[in-house]
Amino acid sequence: PNPFRHTLTIQLTLTEGTHKLQMSIYDVKGRLLVNEPETTITGSSYQAIWNGDTRDGKPVSAGVYFIHLTVDGKSHIYRVVKL
Repeated sequence: PNPFRHTLTIQLTLTEGTHKLQMSIYDVKGRLLVNEPETTITGSSYQAIWNGDTRDGKPVSAGVYFIHLTVDGKSHIYRVVKL
């Protein structure tokens, strides 16, 4: 859901096959909060859960954040709001 309070579920529907995915999360000042390594998936769906913490395990405050997904070399940016 967007906005979210505690956890955010990120779901993608893809074409059937093998895909390379990478996810990063930034705050409105452009600071990198989460940087997941590139992963290869097989199938037509992808799901990740962000628990609202930075890569150091510190909870982020309420505000606007940007999810940057790279799928097969193509960038997708989503704006989310944490309450």
